[in-house]
Amino acid sequence: MNIDVPLARPREEKAIEVTNLCLAGSVAGSRHKLTEISFSVKCGEIVGIAGVEGNGQSEVLQAILHPRDPRCRTSGSVKFMAKT
Repeated sequence: MNIDVPLARPREEKAIEVTNLCLAGSVAGSRHKLTEISFSVKCGEIVGIAGVEGNGQSEVLQAILHPRDPRCRTSGSVKFMAKT
C-alpha cells in the first residue's frame, strides 16, 4: 500500500528571533557565560537546545523566556512573532 503523506513545511515568518544575546557571568576568565548567540525559529519548526550539563543551555532558555530580566541577559534582543 502506497500512502502519500504531505511534507510539513515551516512558514517563512519567524516565531522567535534571538540576536547577539550575551549572558553575564564568569567562565574561564570571560566576563560572559555565553556571547553573541543568534538564531531564529520559523513558525512550524521544532528546535531543541542540547549539550552537556552546565554548558549554558539552561541560561539560554532563561534569557529567552525572561528577555526583560537583567539577571538573565546583559545584551542582545529576543523577539517573539516580530515583537520585542
